[in-house]
Amino acid sequence: MSTLQHTPGPWYTGSGACHQIFTRSHDGTGCQHHLATAYDTENSRANFRNTERQIDSQEAFANARLIASAPDMLEALQWALVQVEATRLEANPHCKYIRDIIAKATLP
Repeated sequence: MSTLQHTPGPWYTGSGACHQIFTRSHDGTGCQHHLATAYDTENSRANFRNTERQIDSQEAFANARLIASAPDMLEALQWALVQVEATRLEANPHCKYIRDIIAKATLP
């Protein structure tokens, strides 16, 4: 497994119009740290005039939820890889697929 390079989870989504993704401080203070924003092209102040298609608020919130679940999905894939490898079927095509996804999420 690779060394953790991203902000540790859990990550959460905000409830505002700009669909923020944040984490809470792990030092016990309860502070929130902004990680990303999934903008919708309808309500954002950002300039989206040159985008190929419009993203409505519902889709932007779905994107935010998907982003917020990334640390949990990475952890689940790492666990699944250990389980599949334990079957001693190294030629199992699922091993390569899972390794490739983990690499996509963890390698620069």
